[in-house]
Amino acid sequence: MKKLLGIGVVIVLILVLAFWFSNRSSDVNPGIYSGSQNVTTASLDGKIFQLTNYNGTELLNSPYVLLFEDGALNITFCNNMFGQYNLSGDIIQASLIGTDMSCSQLANIMEMESRFGMIMNEGAKISLNGNVLSIASIDNEQTVFVFGEPKEFSN
Repeated sequence: MKKLLGIGVVIVLILVLAFWFSNRSSDVNPGIYSGSQNVTTASLDGKIFQLTNYNGTELLNSPYVLLFEDGALNITFCNNMFGQYNLSGDIIQASLIGTDMSCSQLANIMEMESRFGMIMNEGAKISLNGNVLSIASIDNEQTVFVFGEPKEFSN
């Protein structure tokens, strides 16, 4: 009887862990994969998105913004990075250039900036779910940037 109870506890533990791990990626990658709409240059053009989450860490009142206009993107972290982008299905790719200052506004701002440039250069998965834009690496490091509430702008 004790053996049977022990096996039951092990099975329940395995099921709980399997459930937790299967839902873990959706916690880290909000907006990615489920319920996203087809992202096109037209759906991005004229939009400004504010960075709200980096690798599962919420960024309250983030000053970091991503803007799309005429097939180009511009993102401001510590430095300003910009360049033309290409969309192919749910992959966005851009070779970005930018300023080169060292900053300490946020503990990992330079890492965030570097990773964004790297994943955009390599190509990244992009999804738009309502007003939430997510950009995630397609490499094994699973870097995820989540941007919220786009705002229309004009020159």
